[in-house]
Amino acid sequence: MSAISALPVVFHNYPMDRDAVKIILLLTLFNDHSIGMAGGRYSVFPSMAIHKLWGDYFDDMQSLLIEYLTLKPKNEMLGKKIIHESYQQGVYDIKKIKLNEIFLNNHEQYLSNIINNTTSINNLWDMEKVDLHILNTAFQLIPVDTVNAEHKQWGSFIVKQFSSSLLSCDREDRVDYSVRYAFL
Repeated sequence: MSAISALPVVFHNYPMDRDAVKIILLLTLFNDHSIGMAGGRYSVFPSMAIHKLWGDYFDDMQSLLIEYLTLKPKNEMLGKKIIHESYQQGVYDIKKIKLNEIFLNNHEQYLSNIINNTTSINNLWDMEKVDLHILNTAFQLIPVDTVNAEHKQWGSFIVKQFSSSLLSCDREDRVDYSVRYAFL
């Protein structure tokens, strides 16, 4: 936690390390482990670091937000696939470092987009299919005082997605309690 909270200082004072900081922030955003009794997730720490950087490094944080929305679902699918294959081979001790290494190797172009700030909202796949916990994290990444039109559109879209899911009478659309609580 302390190391992640120091990343904005590193980002600001050591420009040659910005690429590494952006990748670290992305990978820590992927960490969905819960913390504490309130159901919070570990991704709150990189979110706080990103909020400190929006004002001075808008393009960097914008590319990180867009690629998070693109890569988080891919990261989850890859993780499930690797874990399934490992279990079939009788390997039950799968290290997160190995998963991150495979992910980084398989998605070099996306990482290049983050590093070079060449992301585009056109890279986003259908956001209506993105899980609510991913949208919740993305919502938390958007600066509260934003005047950016895209951020306002995304915020509105995310609120609509949650509203329709939270108010749905369909049992299939039930929202996980911790995701609901975190969003509210």
